[in-house]
Amino acid sequence: MIGIKHNINEAVKAFKNMQQSVVKAELSANKKVAKQVVTEIVKNARERYSIKASDLKDSIDVKHGTGKKVTARIVISNRRIPLIKFNAKPTATGVSVMVLRSRRKIIKGSFIPVLKSGHVNVFVRKRVGSIRVHRLPIKQLYGLSAAKMLVNERTMQIAANKVFEKFDEIYAHELEYYLNKKP
Repeated sequence: MIGIKHNINEAVKAFKNMQQSVVKAELSANKKVAKQVVTEIVKNARERYSIKASDLKDSIDVKHGTGKKVTARIVISNRRIPLIKFNAKPTATGVSVMVLRSRRKIIKGSFIPVLKSGHVNVFVRKRVGSIRVHRLPIKQLYGLSAAKMLVNERTMQIAANKVFEKFDEIYAHELEYYLNKKP
């Protein structure tokens, strides 16, 4: 009788460990697939827009689940990205920026100062009617938001394909790891 009770307790303990391993594997797989999806959608956006991947990824946040919520969400900021991030170069007539990879545009009368705080961006002096103000105030210029660049039909299709392509493979690998891991 004692031996049977001991075996049942061990079986219950092993089953609980297996349940925890399944949840941990699912959380880890969600996290890894979400990171790969972000990489793919950024790569897709960079084919059209002239921006560094790190600058675009700064506007993307991956929210991971916990033990009770086994999910991962990709949150893309709607805040506009400073124009300096779009390959801005000063010229004699203003600042040249390349938002789209296909063409460069000159913003006449703009300039790139380094402020006392160390902040650098493309600025333009404000106008009073049709005349530019000689000193202050100056206005900071922005390009598109990450949401405008990333949220479209093609990007959503790429993200869905990546999830369907990779999730099962990564989940199987993570499940094997957590089941074979010593407690």
